[in-house]
Amino acid sequence: MTPFSAWEDVSANSPCGKLSAELGFDVIHEDLDFFAHDLGECVVTNPPFSELPRVLARLRELGKIVVITPRSTLTTRSRTSRSL
Repeated sequence: MTPFSAWEDVSANSPCGKLSAELGFDVIHEDLDFFAHDLGECVVTNPPFSELPRVLARLRELGKIVVITPRSTLTTRSRTSRSL
């Protein structure tokens, strides 16, 4: 769980869901298929590591790619990261 104070720190660059709405951002937070829709100016997500290659490919396709993740997630070769 990310504390509210952490979202406040990054809110100018990556608003997210209900917390960002409380901070005054316009938020699209709907139960839609991420891979079938392109809504909003940015995407903020915390995908399961098993879906990371697919999510990164979709973000690249949409031209919306800024990822905040542990460096080890991107630099460790694993079954899922090889397809990045």
